[in-house]
Amino acid sequence: MPGPDAGAGIVVVSPTFHPEKVGTPHYVTDLALALADTGFDVAVVTNQPYYPEFHRFEGYGRRRRVDSLGAVRIRRLPTLVPFRGAPVLRAVSEANMLLQGVVGALAGRLPRSRTVIAVSPGVPFAVLVARILRRRGGRLLVVVHDIQAGLVTATTGPAGRVAGRVAGTVEAWALNRADVIAPLSEAMGQTLSRMGVRAPIRPVPLWATVEPGLRPLPAGDRRVVMYSGNLGRKQGVSTLVDLAAAMSA
Repeated sequence: MPGPDAGAGIVVVSPTFHPEKVGTPHYVTDLALALADTGFDVAVVTNQPYYPEFHRFEGYGRRRRVDSLGAVRIRRLPTLVPFRGAPVLRAVSEANMLLQGVVGALAGRLPRSRTVIAVSPGVPFAVLVARILRRRGGRLLVVVHDIQAGLVTATTGPAGRVAGRVAGTVEAWALNRADVIAPLSEAMGQTLSRMGVRAPIRPVPLWATVEPGLRPLPAGDRRVVMYSGNLGRKQGVSTLVDLAAAMSA
């Protein structure tokens, strides 16, 4: 996928963004700022901030608003906050994002571009908002940080397999609306292919963010296990407890 010329407009569509700092919004914010620093005109279409506490941040209301972060312009949509992050409520929240995206695009309130980047979590709805904002003849890149079907399967109990299959079918359909898919790893790309994603897949790993002056402690005689990522049920964090017990035996 050839990149746009510096100075051209890029629209980034993501359910989460600055000032949310954990997980996907951290990397989307880094990406938007880096593109702006390189000389691109960057606009972000996103929700009101609520992640990871799933409570609306102080100072943010329910109405649309316009913010900025450095040279990055931010268009925030009216947002339904998914209480406690329940999968069904997340789907409702993301469907609301699609509705607000359609309304905003028809009213001319949202930026459009020939180069649009959508970010998952947020499939299928963030991808569809991005398609609406992509100008004719443009290109849509979808960066996949998480596979929503896996989230549904891991968090919905006994019915998770059926719900996961349905979610996977819808997710694959939405991702096939993109021109290029950028998952985090080859393995994630293979999973997407098995789900029925036929758009070109180009894995792009995440980068590490290290605070200045941060240094690891000397291990000494201890065994040290490092983990990078969110600490949640679907990440299988309990495996770390089992690993620690096995290493201590």
